[in-house]
Amino acid sequence: MRAFILTAALLALGAAGCSDDSPAKVAEEAKKAYEGQRWSEAISAYEHLSRLTDGDPAVGYSLALAAYRAGDYPYARDILDRISAKATVGTPTAALCAELRGMVCEAQKDTDQAMTVFRGLVLSDADTSIRVRACSRLAAIYAGQQRTDAALALLLHASNLDPDNATVLFNIGRLCMKDPPALHRAALDAMTKAERLLPDGTPEAKEATNAVSRLTGYLKRTAKTPPAGGDAKSCRNFMTKAETARGKRQWTTAEENAKKAHEADPASFDAALLLARIARQNNHRDTALKAYGDAISLRPDSVDAAYEAAALAYQAKLYTEALGYLRPAVAAVPRKSLQADLMTRILFAQRRNADARIWGEYYLSLITQHSAARDAYRKWVDSLPME
Repeated sequence: MRAFILTAALLALGAAGCSDDSPAKVAEEAKKAYEGQRWSEAISAYEHLSRLTDGDPAVGYSLALAAYRAGDYPYARDILDRISAKATVGTPTAALCAELRGMVCEAQKDTDQAMTVFRGLVLSDADTSIRVRACSRLAAIYAGQQRTDAALALLLHASNLDPDNATVLFNIGRLCMKDPPALHRAALDAMTKAERLLPDGTPEAKEATNAVSRLTGYLKRTAKTPPAGGDAKSCRNFMTKAETARGKRQWTTAEENAKKAHEADPASFDAALLLARIARQNNHRDTALKAYGDAISLRPDSVDAAYEAAALAYQAKLYTEALGYLRPAVAAVPRKSLQADLMTRILFAQRRNADARIWGEYYLSLITQHSAARDAYRKWVDSLPME
C-alpha cells in the first residue's frame, strides 16, 4: 500500500508539464508531505491534485489514505464514497479503495461493515498482497471476538497465499500461543519461521525471539515422560500376528494381538496406532480413542493419528474432543484439505455456522479443480450465515 501511495498519482498523470502548478509538480509535493507524515499538507496537496486530474480515482485513493493517516475517518470515508463510482471494478485501485474502506470502518468501530468489506476481498480476485492483508485484518477482528477457530482459518489461508509472509507467521504464532497447551508446538514452529524472516531490531522480531525462548522452555517442562520400554521383540511378534489376521479380515483375532503388542511395549507408537485402527474397524470406539490418545502422547507430531482420532470422535458426536485432536494437526499441516473439511463439519455440528463457513471457504481454496462435488460443497457453504 505504501508503494502505491508514492507512485499512483504520478502514474495517473502521464506526460504532464513541470510548471509550479503542474500535476507532476503537485504530485511530487504531495508525495514528500506524505513521506514526511505532514498529513495536513499532504491532504491539501492531494485535494489540489484531484482537481487538476478531474477526480482521478488513484489520486482520490491517495487523498483518502492521507486523511486516514491523519485520523480524519469521516473525510476519508467520504472521499472513498465519491471515487467508488469512478474506480473500475476489478482494477488495483478499486481493490485498494475497498481495503482502505474496511480499515476506515474498523477505525470508526463499524465492525460489521469492516468484516463485510474484508470478507469480500478475501474471496475476490484482488492482488495476493491485498487478500493476505484482508485475511490478517479479519482474523484480528475474529480473535478479538474470541472466535479463535475462524481467525486460525483466515491466517492459514493467508499463509497459503504467501508462505513466507513474516507478519502472517508471526500472527499465527501469537494466536496459537493463546490456546495452551494444544497449539503451542504449532506456535513455536510459526514463531521460529517468523523470527528468521522478520527484519532485525523490529519490535515484532524481538517478540518472536522471546516467544521462541518461552515456548521452547514450556514444551520441555510440560513434555510427558514416555512409558518405560517393554518387550520390543514380543511387541513386534504380536504386531505381525495382528497384521496377518487383519489381512484375513479376522478382526477379533487382530484386535486381541494388537492389544497384546501394545501391552508388551507401551512405548511403541506403531503398536498403539495399530490397536487404534483395528479397534476403530471393530467399532470399539472407546478402545480406539484410548489407543489414539496413547499414540499421540508418544508422537505429538503425528498428523495422521490426530486426524483419525478427530474423525472417530466426530462420528461419535464428541465434537469438543474432536476439535481437541484436530486443531494441532490443522495448524501443523494447514494445506491438508481433508482436515479443513473435517473442521468445517465439526463446527457445523456444533451449530457454529459462521465459523464453519470460514473453514468451508478455506477448504474450497485448497481444492482448485472444479467438479460436481466441489460445486455442491460450494452451494452448501454459501448457504451458511456469514455472521
